[in-house]
Amino acid sequence: GLSIAGERDFMLEGDGSGKWNIVYPLQTEARGDAVVEMLEDIAEIKIKEFVGSGAEDLERFGLKTPAFTLELGDKNRSRQTIRFGNVDEEKQVIYMQSAGSEDICTLSLEIFDPRRFKIAEFLNEAPLSVAIDEVNKVTIIEDDSAVEFLRDASKAARTFTCGGKAVNMEQFTTLYINIMSLSAEGYDPANTGGTPHLTIILELKDKPDPITVQFVSRDDLSYYMMTNGEPRPFFIAVRKIDLIKRWRDRILEGLDE
Repeated sequence: GLSIAGERDFMLEGDGSGKWNIVYPLQTEARGDAVVEMLEDIAEIKIKEFVGSGAEDLERFGLKTPAFTLELGDKNRSRQTIRFGNVDEEKQVIYMQSAGSEDICTLSLEIFDPRRFKIAEFLNEAPLSVAIDEVNKVTIIEDDSAVEFLRDASKAARTFTCGGKAVNMEQFTTLYINIMSLSAEGYDPANTGGTPHLTIILELKDKPDPITVQFVSRDDLSYYMMTNGEPRPFFIAVRKIDLIKRWRDRILEGLDE
């Protein structure tokens, strides 16, 4: 687990099989590759230099009120806590102290930088994960304007149409890949839904119910996510939505040429 300025940011737990879960501030599966990357960095933690001890040094090196606190536990229920204080950007070190020790040390930021790790790094929330060959129709609604891409079942090769015209499949495939890449950037339980700016609807070959994902404005840089009308406590970057709109527009421009 990692706390920032005394407030817990996240807690992860492994189940012994190699799978990791976020257990705070929500309960969901974690991205295993991101957890492994953090664990590898933690395993490389080595003291660079002893610089002091005692109350005065705690204040001087920012450890009286740590900026970050890392909590570790193993299968045998052994626990270890490491506190991190000030960063010396010139020397590229951060000051640290292990719980139960008075020694204050430095750690190279190239080895471990606790500022890198926040809950957003471990989120495994991707609302859409459907192979393109399983989709019959993709609808993109921006405000009140809808664009529909339909599979042409009369063609042996994979072909989609829009307004009765065949679309550039290289461009459509890129659009589809960007739609599948709409994963959460961060966690925000304040999401209560609202009027969506962008809606994506997938109609599948073998399933009667479509998958609907909506994006509601959160701020200038992000959108809240909704799945089948249900608000999700996650947000996504505006730049990812802009990519969807850009490739949609590029396909439409090609139809008019």
